[in-house]
Amino acid sequence: AGMEPIMIPLGQAGSTAEVGGTVNSLPYSRMELEISNTNTRNVEAGEEVKIQFTMFNDGNRVDNLETLIVNQMEVQDAGFKFNGDAFVRAQVQPGASSDQGEIILIAPSSPKSEVNIQVTFRAYSQLDSDAEPSEVTIRFIVSASESSTSVDLTDIDITSNDGMATIAMGVGALIGVILLLVIISRLTKKATGGKKEAYKLAKKAEKEQKKAAKRAARRGEVLEEFDEDPPDLDLGDLDDLDDFDDDFDFDDL
Repeated sequence: AGMEPIMIPLGQAGSTAEVGGTVNSLPYSRMELEISNTNTRNVEAGEEVKIQFTMFNDGNRVDNLETLIVNQMEVQDAGFKFNGDAFVRAQVQPGASSDQGEIILIAPSSPKSEVNIQVTFRAYSQLDSDAEPSEVTIRFIVSASESSTSVDLTDIDITSNDGMATIAMGVGALIGVILLLVIISRLTKKATGGKKEAYKLAKKAEKEQKKAAKRAARRGEVLEEFDEDPPDLDLGDLDDLDDFDDDFDFDDL
């Protein structure tokens, strides 16, 4: 048989032989994360979302599997919260699936703008760090809240730079409102004071008019004491009034 003939002793052609024994494989971990719905999810503000899944053990030993969210910090920074643990652990037999587990996410209660984020779920073996994990990514979209102008102080993390910036912006806005109210109050008082001053001037002018009328009436009474035919007066003589004594003041009339 073959390019170079192999000589087979006569009588051994077609013969068979059996050898008994055991073949052992080294233990290894392999898993698969199974999530039924991986489509993009549009979530209402403050809505609670349950992510249900199972972990299939495709390895050759009993394995301790765990599923968690890889970008947990990013998800929390986007305003999401967790109802319960952010991970699920289970001991799974080889060739079997775990019981159904779930991670519950709570969407931001009042996002100022639309939240669009990818959440990555990862299943891995706690026994074999070299085993390749199984990942599934789901996109979540949360529409901006109509009452986004309000601030929920419980959502602010004062230990982060963003939290401190939010608090500073809030304090600055409060100070601005207070200053605006003070300015409006002062302008109102000034306008009211101007009205009062104008009223006082008007009353003073009215009194002066009354005094002038009385003085004119008195001058009329003095003229009545003259003869019926008072002497002719030259209006030019009025210029001589300047020659009167300096102490004379018409206001004294």
